[in-house]
Amino acid sequence: MPSQPWCQASSRLLCSCPRQPRAPLSFILSQTPGPSSLSVPCPPSSLAVALVCRSLRSGRPDRASPSVPLPLFPWAPLASSYPRQERLEVSPYTICTRQTQAIEKLVALLNTLDRWIDETPPVDQPSRFGNKAYRTWYAKLDEEAENLVATVVPTHLAAAVPEVAVYLKESVGNSTRIDYGTGHEAAFAAFLCCLCKIGVLRVDDQIAIVFKVFNRYLEVMRKLQKTYRMEPAGSQGVWGLDDFQFLPFIWGSSQLIDHPCLEPRHFVDEKAVNESHKDYMFLECVLFITEMKTGPFAEHSNQLWNISAVPSWSKVNQGLIRMYKAECLEKFPVIQHFKFGSLLPIHPVTSC
Repeated sequence: MPSQPWCQASSRLLCSCPRQPRAPLSFILSQTPGPSSLSVPCPPSSLAVALVCRSLRSGRPDRASPSVPLPLFPWAPLASSYPRQERLEVSPYTICTRQTQAIEKLVALLNTLDRWIDETPPVDQPSRFGNKAYRTWYAKLDEEAENLVATVVPTHLAAAVPEVAVYLKESVGNSTRIDYGTGHEAAFAAFLCCLCKIGVLRVDDQIAIVFKVFNRYLEVMRKLQKTYRMEPAGSQGVWGLDDFQFLPFIWGSSQLIDHPCLEPRHFVDEKAVNESHKDYMFLECVLFITEMKTGPFAEHSNQLWNISAVPSWSKVNQGLIRMYKAECLEKFPVIQHFKFGSLLPIHPVTSC
């Protein structure tokens, strides 16, 4: 154990990626701990991603460009790490016996957020979208975030709490615009990544992290979206994969690789979705879309409709990872709001 706290979050402000860099700068998310940090193993199968924010004077001011790949979000290609049978049997209901204390505490934290929604009903207002009661709900989270995180993080790692809490607050949407999108989803993945780096979460937890913790997070976010009529942040409309989420499609497609019955073409089949959505994250996402949108699936979710023609789940999974990097992690409008600190530091790169 180091003699000095490895995390100086309490004495430094997290910074966002600058909105208008004056020179070509490259910013990457690094998993390299500080000189006095703990050495914590992270899951081996991680989505290799790096972020580079280009100058607005470059030809593509709306995009970032990839640099040296570094692991950002662990647990992405679950299919490569787990035996076929175990993968296919994973669901939020079948892993309940495999939970560690940290997983249980994270689920309890999310249950608290869910309860606060019930305690903060939407208010009557002339505007149909963006109910202002969300700001009351968010203000409570803003006030209690560090206390919530402290229930998950051991006391000897308490110095990390202020920094980790920032990612939790960033993961539930924007209180000014009352919107939610893939950038907020990425903040929750970063929240989990930070917990992995400091040793709260371990490699053995990765199945439960995705199908218990992240699945519960999705349930809470969907409840937020429906209760407060949140706007999608940066949605591409019918040409986007989904108005609000992306990562569950990656993890959900990984879960279905080598499935003996369900093929990609089945997720546009209403009967197949209704029968199996409780056990498969991908199908649960599709079900939520069909509940929130009306009209032919091919019209309101054209990207997913096209994906249903892909012959195998492995190809779907590979394509979604590439798409996530291109459409989320390499998009300047998305990543400009990402927070950097001692756990996920920002480093200049001399060449692009």
